[in-house]
Parts: sequence; structure tokens; C-alpha cells
Amino acid sequence: DEKRLIKRLLNKYQAAGITGRPVKHTSEKVLVEMSLSLIQILDLDEKNQVLTTSVWLNYT
Repeated sequence: DEKRLIKRLLNKYQAAGITGRPVKHTSEKVLVEMSLSLIQILDLDEKNQVLTTSVWLNYT
């Protein structure tokens, strides 16, 4: 969820007393790298075309 991602990414800046995005100018981009590791396929509903999985998400 978006709020958890923002909190996780900005946590170290907030701990240092810095609020907002970690850039000098608001027009600068913040690079976020994400990786996803498939842990397990939990269910496959072919009729409804729904795949349920268990994954690990890593953000840096």
C-alpha cells in the first residue's frame, strides 16, 4: 500500500529530522528500485483468471 511504501522510504530521513522528499528541489525525481520475489503460488482460478501468490517485496 502507498502509505507503507512512503513511510518505509522516508523513515530514515524523518528519523534525522528531515521532512518531505529527500531532494533539494521539488522538481527533482526520487529514484525507487523495487524487486519482487515469488515465494509460492497459493491458488489458480482458471475460470476467473485469478492467480493468488505469496511474494516478498523489497524497496530501496
